[in-house]
Amino acid sequence: MPRFVHLCRLLLSAHLGLVAAGPASAADESLYRAVTGNWLIATEATGKGCTVTLSAEKAAGGRAFTLPGDCSPPDPVLRQAAAWDFNDKGGVVFRGADGLVVLAFAELPDGSFVETGKTSGKRLMLVAANEGQERLVTPQLLVGRWQFRRPGGDAICTVVLTNLPFGKEREDRALKFEPGCDARVMKLQLVKWHVEAALLIMIGAETADLTLVPKADGRFVKAAKEGGKPLELVRG
Repeated sequence: MPRFVHLCRLLLSAHLGLVAAGPASAADESLYRAVTGNWLIATEATGKGCTVTLSAEKAAGGRAFTLPGDCSPPDPVLRQAAAWDFNDKGGVVFRGADGLVVLAFAELPDGSFVETGKTSGKRLMLVAANEGQERLVTPQLLVGRWQFRRPGGDAICTVVLTNLPFGKEREDRALKFEPGCDARVMKLQLVKWHVEAALLIMIGAETADLTLVPKADGRFVKAAKEGGKPLELVRG
């Protein structure tokens, strides 16, 4: 689990009694600071959306947030929002200038948030974008043939993400490499994959793993925390 999301979940658990016992404005300041930063808000249906920046700075109706001017929000109602806050259930809400809630989100076990009051597949998602995510991804959309390459270069390896379960973890799926892969990719001994907080995680047979960040144009890029040379993953 990404460190940022894990921290948020720990703080939410630690302060659950405080949040449930009174209005959201009583939440400890450390909790607000823990969730400040960039969050991707996007639709389940297409994965498309934009990044909002949540602030701990106080504003009328809650805390301030920034919506980029060039953003086309996945739900126009977001343009009506003037502040964000926690609700009495530990979720996140966006309020208009009149103080009324225009969007409400409930927390999921992985630390992301899902819009309440709508059916699955038609909801908005709110996901910590600390790794630079630009879109949502789901396992169903990722199954198939992909190619690793250096940015703008030729393919150096082809990998197939399957829908076959792998091991005891329900979310893990098997992957397989086609012949001729670059030795630097193969040395990771990657054998399985899953989606975690909108990131694509490939995991090795031992302890190695590879985190890939979804970009708006459909490709993935190796997360900065991985170090080393840049690497992209594109449909093959």
